Amino acid sequence: MTRQQENTRFEEKEFLISFSDLTGYNKLAQALEDKETFRLLSGYYRIVSSEVEKAGGILVKFIGDAAMIAFTAEKTDEGIKTLLVLKQKADSYFEKKDIKHCRLMVKAHYGAMISAISDNRMDFFGKNVNAAATLKTNGFAITPQVFRKLSPATRKLFKKHTPQVTYIPVYERHI
Repeated sequence: MTRQQENTRFEEKEFLISFSDLTGYNKLAQALEDKETFRLLSGYYRIVSSEVEKAGGILVKFIGDAAMIAFTAEKTDEGIKTLLVLKQKADSYFEKKDIKHCRLMVKAHYGAMISAISDNRMDFFGKNVNAAATLKTNGFAITPQVFRKLSPATRKLFKKHTPQVTYIPVYERHI
């Protein structure tokens, strides 16, 4: 067992977990100088950090243009409202910079997961984390598990989206 493994604390608990990602980021980063990309993302990081901190959420990590954000179970409603504000502010930030093709995609799921703290760094693991990461969206999407945790007033901010049914050969896997 390594020293880091010895210093790792973990527990299984319910959280609202969210992943966000910028559309068009790769194309944008290729068109800009690295210093310009860094400056642009620094402003975006400040928006994300500020909004998550104000709401009492956990900014788990940034990976380039992507972010992993968590809220405790009791902050699910506030967390979703924060994520909606975050999307609006991030989209506005890029629009003001005259970057029209860069928009924030947000996806969120609720459930039990492992939260681990190692050397004062927190991370999350488990099937429910993967469910959030692989959720499909064109802008903002939450799972039914999140929707059921929301207050009646916050639920009114959403509508049900049922993707179009398609048929595939029996030998093909579902995606």
